[in-house]
Amino acid sequence: MVKKIWWIVFGVLLLMNGILAESLTVTAQVDREKVALGDTVTYEITVSGKDLKNVPAPVLPNLNERFSTISTFTSSSFSMMDNQFSSSKKQSFILKPLKTGVLMIGPASIEIEGTLYQTNTLEITVVSGNVKTVPKTTEPLISTVPRSNMTKSVFLEATLNKNECYVGEPIVYALNLAQAVRLWGNVSYELPEFPGLLLEDMPATKNAASLLIENKKYYLSLLTKKILVAITPGELEIAPARATYMTNPFEGQQTVISEPLKVIVLPLPSKNRPLNFSGLVGEFELAQETDKTTIPSNTPVIAKITLKGTGNFTSITELDFKARSDVKIYKSKVEENLEFKNNIEGTKIFEYIIVPQVSGQIKFSGFEVTYFSLNDKNYKTIKTPAITLMVTENKNSGTPKIQPTEKKPLKINTDLAFLKTNITLQKKARYGSSYLIYKILFLGILGGLIYFLSLILKDKLEVTAPLKLKQKKAALKAYEAVNRLDKNAPVVLTKTYNIFMTFLAAFLQIPAQEKTNQELKKNLEIKQIKAESCADVINFIENLTAAVYAPTPVSDLEKQRLYKQALDLIKMLGEI
Repeated sequence: MVKKIWWIVFGVLLLMNGILAESLTVTAQVDREKVALGDTVTYEITVSGKDLKNVPAPVLPNLNERFSTISTFTSSSFSMMDNQFSSSKKQSFILKPLKTGVLMIGPASIEIEGTLYQTNTLEITVVSGNVKTVPKTTEPLISTVPRSNMTKSVFLEATLNKNECYVGEPIVYALNLAQAVRLWGNVSYELPEFPGLLLEDMPATKNAASLLIENKKYYLSLLTKKILVAITPGELEIAPARATYMTNPFEGQQTVISEPLKVIVLPLPSKNRPLNFSGLVGEFELAQETDKTTIPSNTPVIAKITLKGTGNFTSITELDFKARSDVKIYKSKVEENLEFKNNIEGTKIFEYIIVPQVSGQIKFSGFEVTYFSLNDKNYKTIKTPAITLMVTENKNSGTPKIQPTEKKPLKINTDLAFLKTNITLQKKARYGSSYLIYKILFLGILGGLIYFLSLILKDKLEVTAPLKLKQKKAALKAYEAVNRLDKNAPVVLTKTYNIFMTFLAAFLQIPAQEKTNQELKKNLEIKQIKAESCADVINFIENLTAAVYAPTPVSDLEKQRLYKQALDLIKMLGEI
């Protein structure tokens, strides 16, 4: 009986997992497979399913060294067809290739309830010169039905608040159902594809609008509103939308189709375009606040920078700042407080963590962002005020100050001169008592000489012994300490950081936690560590420090990755 129950539970779990697998898909695509160096390509990751409320964001592939990310967009949409609801979330990236050849984009992945979903690997051929390419469209356009052939009692109206815009400028798409009669059945609708446009959802609030056509009064029901952001210039066509309804149960389901729309998308001017332009279009201003300005060394300062205004907030994910060696800066989190009316307006709050690396006065130039102003039709750069920090020496920072253990050789001030004693032997009997005394004295002096020489040689061997033995012992101790940690504990990364930096201090024979990345790299190179391995160590310290100082916990996946990387680097450095 118990076995039967377990088999039933196991079957239900398999069935639920199968249903989830059927209802969720993760796909990736690019708008072109061949592109010229200097041109851009759009890379999209789409998660589709019936319920995406609790679905985490997909883990992106590594795009470094092959592409630079010009701008990013996020969008979501839903549709209803035959009373079936479906939704999708899309992340889009405008990428600029950094070199010619066949460039690979690895699979994106998402893990849900133990099931890992992955997209396929994509290839983009980058060539020098010009390439004529036609962007892909996933589906053909829906055929248009003229207004004259629509039913007279009900029709579907799609509108745009602008027929002309710049690349990156938000415009509003609205879909209304106009009805002169009361509908019996629920209305469902299906949106078209929007090639060359990215979507953001807007609240479709109820209204009491009416429309008078040929002396006939229609009531408008707003089905949906979307914010559209164009990513490519040119004349774009938006295909018709489709809606179904029932006026009475005897006539069955009927369909109405809207007319197609066209929008002219103007390119952003190339003249005077800053190199750090992220694609932000609209009108914006920056504000900044820090939690403190006088701090002990190695103590983080939280800076909150608020981007306020109107425009395509989704295109910006980071602020620009000048990197420097005396401070380390990590992006912590981003919060959005946006309203969708006839535009996107509100605030986007970026939180950065600033960690001073030296004592004294540090003047950080601040953060900045560049955008295209729709009012002035040119590019503008706005900056936050400079941040001046007074950093005092932190005597209780807990920084592991591990100094090299040096054993000073034993100094014998007399230089063994006491061995050169003038002894006058009196001639006595060959085997007399005096001879025996001298023999014992000689053997005692010889034994003392051997003893002191052994101490000197032993100490000298310890001083000149290879450091690898000590490094291996330190590595084994650190590896065991990290391996004993509870990987699921909230403070596992903090403990991992302390253990790793203590090991690194012993390995390099310097107070590692007080050194900059350049100093650590130089000391690793002195130890004849390969350049690639040096880069791995520095990148790991950067990522681990950012995770430790972050005010919000990192994901379990990132926590496990850093934990495993710590073990791998300790093994590599200690050669264990």
